[in-house]
Amino acid sequence: MACALGLARRGACMAMEGAVCLGEMVSAHPGRIEAGLSAYAAQRALRTARVQLFSRAVGEHIYHPAGAHAALRNVIMAAKSQADWYDSLSWLYVGCELQGAANTPISL
Repeated sequence: MACALGLARRGACMAMEGAVCLGEMVSAHPGRIEAGLSAYAAQRALRTARVQLFSRAVGEHIYHPAGAHAALRNVIMAAKSQADWYDSLSWLYVGCELQGAANTPISL
């Protein structure tokens, strides 16, 4: 899958998630590598797209704003509690679930 911009600091984690997913999907389709690769792409597409979009937004709205945009960022960030930040970012750090060979969840 495509790599993120790096602003979310998820590159190594995404690579490990991808490796686990690829292994699971290829194993779930023995002797049919094309089916395994298709299953891998289907499993990873949504999460990798979400991380890429999030990374782009982090760059635009957190790391690189100026003027009024930066002032607005500061107000928004200061208004959130630590728990608020955890809740809004937990999807990124708690891992993801894959559907394994027997259609059972595999938590990463």
